[in-house]
Amino acid sequence: MTLPRTAREPGRGGSRNAAFRWSHADQAAPPTTAGIVSEDENWQRIDHFLRQVVPVATAAKVRLACHPHDPYTPPGYRGVTRVLGTVEGLQRFVLMHESPYHGLNFCQGTVAEMLDDPAREIFAVVRWFGERAKIFNVHFRNIKGRKLDFMEAFPDEGDMDMARALALYRDVGYRYMLMPDHVPRIDGRDPSGVAFAFATATSRRCSTRSCHDRDRSRHRVTALTVIADLRCLGRAVRDVPEADLSPSCRGDPGPIVTISQASQSS
Repeated sequence: MTLPRTAREPGRGGSRNAAFRWSHADQAAPPTTAGIVSEDENWQRIDHFLRQVVPVATAAKVRLACHPHDPYTPPGYRGVTRVLGTVEGLQRFVLMHESPYHGLNFCQGTVAEMLDDPAREIFAVVRWFGERAKIFNVHFRNIKGRKLDFMEAFPDEGDMDMARALALYRDVGYRYMLMPDHVPRIDGRDPSGVAFAFATATSRRCSTRSCHDRDRSRHRVTALTVIADLRCLGRAVRDVPEADLSPSCRGDPGPIVTISQASQSS
């Protein structure tokens, strides 16, 4: 199913931003093609899947990065209780069939959508998963609002302090990628590409600011790569010398498999 969202809302500079307002949603909408999937059945399916897949991934040294349910919705909405739509559910998930190759595609925007006060609460969540080495990838996205009442936003205009978050990823030892995620709709030539370029540039600015705040003698986040190096995006860019790439983008960083919502009965 598509991501549950209500009508787009006006954002900065005339952008049209995705939003989810529970008060505007069809709360009595019928079940999707998934039918009725209870909390218990969802956990049974997840347990079965992990029991089969995690040992194979561990043996092959392939990191499995699961994206949370986006967004949190009340139990039973459209027939499904989305168990990976809460922080508690994600904590339970990463401890099932525990392995250093079983973790999260940590979408900061989606996790914020689970919280009553994202600007305050997000840092404890990042620390919990980061200190347990369960963050394998980061979708670096911001929102305005809270659980069941939010609008997506560019990284520099949402409620969360993204520079502080980035510094925390570094402090907990996260060493993989920060990826721009959902961006508002804008006008002009190649609107999606331009919006993603802006989100990437903002992320880079956050990386400079966070290190500058912590240590004025340094001007970049060591051991952390913001995905602006196009080769890390999987594109064939021939004019980017290997030496110009961030260290973790050089060579083969090892495989990561992202498990999307389509694998989560929703």
